[in-house]
Amino acid sequence: MDTGKINILMVLDNTGRGGSQSFVMNVCRSIDRSRFHIDIAVARNFHGGYEDEFKKLGCRIIRLPHFNVANYFRFVGEWNEFLSTNRYDIIHGNVSSTAKIYLKIAHKYGCRTILHSHSASYRGGWLERFVKKIFTHGAYRHADMWFACSDEAAFRVFNNRFRNNPRYHLIPNAIDVESYCFDTDCREKMRKQLGFGDDNYVIGHVGSFSHPKNHTFLLDIFKEFHRRHPQSRLLIVGDGYLRGKIETKIQQLGLYNDVTLTGNVGNVKELLMAMDAMVFPSLFEGFGFAPLEAQASGLPVAMSDTVPNTVILSDLVRTMPLSESPQAWCDVIEQSKYGDRQQYNRIIAETDFNINKMVHTLENLYSTLGNK
Repeated sequence: MDTGKINILMVLDNTGRGGSQSFVMNVCRSIDRSRFHIDIAVARNFHGGYEDEFKKLGCRIIRLPHFNVANYFRFVGEWNEFLSTNRYDIIHGNVSSTAKIYLKIAHKYGCRTILHSHSASYRGGWLERFVKKIFTHGAYRHADMWFACSDEAAFRVFNNRFRNNPRYHLIPNAIDVESYCFDTDCREKMRKQLGFGDDNYVIGHVGSFSHPKNHTFLLDIFKEFHRRHPQSRLLIVGDGYLRGKIETKIQQLGLYNDVTLTGNVGNVKELLMAMDAMVFPSLFEGFGFAPLEAQASGLPVAMSDTVPNTVILSDLVRTMPLSESPQAWCDVIEQSKYGDRQQYNRIIAETDFNINKMVHTLENLYSTLGNK
């Protein structure tokens, strides 16, 4: 623990490259480390991802149990033991499904608490979603501040209580906008490394291989687009538990030589520059990091209308209902045009999704909470 600083414990499920993890990573990169110290509590191991960078930034990684209902007493016991011997000013909970438990324990040890919703719905099978919903219910009572990345995400955890509530703060999922600025040399380098030629139109997607990202429909769209444009390629960035299922479908569709899977990588910014368009057909999102990053790179985006429209910050984005056919989605992709990709970086830099603006807001909130 750093004396003289406000000490914050960020609670995450793991250190992978998902939306909540990317939010926390961006905060850790940009926050004033002379005033704030951040540690990361995680429940699951994750190889790759952000763990090494968290450590380089001085964050301690604390491993506490993954909650599975049957281990309730162990979960409570280990959180009690940890917080009884480690003093934090603020517990920033980015895992809502167990927040009712660990935030209540945090209050017992004098910590101030934040509950942060990053998603508009619950992930997993129907039973897992049901259990998460039950355990999330009432968690807001144990939080001194309520954060969410969108109204849709806020409604999931706080219902309509968040509206005009002084506890609630909309915290944009901001990025280091300037670092996404399009660079022609980088584009040529990345396309060469990936084996793409000048005649290859590259459709991209960034997201974990999980149910909400809707990769099966993404492949249906690309199958139709490739039928129309045989030189097109699909670049999928990310990893996850459904990767094997998606690889099987790629084979079944006869697209093995036309789809590139990168896995979890640290150079998403460069990969965006190699793309010509992004397709983002999510079933639901709390916000939608990838379309934000794409716009900062000047990349046209075709996304589902289930993604909160707060991410639409430029004329690069076109929305489509998931009920529309792959043919209709392809029509939208074909209509995508862009001129100076760098101009869009300047547009996004002026919004509240610039990391410098968001972190300044967050620092003020942390200071208000941590000094009470």
